[in-house]
Amino acid sequence: QEALETNTTLNGSFFQQCLKCVLPEVAKGVQTLEDLRMKLRELSEDPENEYGMDYLHLSRELWSAVIEEQRKPTRNLPAEGIAARKQESWQAATKSLLAVAEAKQ
Repeated sequence: QEALETNTTLNGSFFQQCLKCVLPEVAKGVQTLEDLRMKLRELSEDPENEYGMDYLHLSRELWSAVIEEQRKPTRNLPAEGIAARKQESWQAATKSLLAVAEAKQ
């Protein structure tokens, strides 16, 4: 939580480390962010999983962050703007991850 309130650079690597700490059962067997996204989708579609909607929201936030991570600068959106968008999207994904972990406690 503290990293979200400081100037820590958030990215996919940071997100995966957080995942391993707060949701190790979800992180198990996940190698890439795409693997994680697919696993979250599977968990969200399981009718017996009471956190399905939380996992679906997390999957969407993760997908958004991955898209922003791959975005290239354009004439209308310079590198500084892209860096800010990347940071915001990873921050949203990490907050969603922490919300799922909190809901499961």
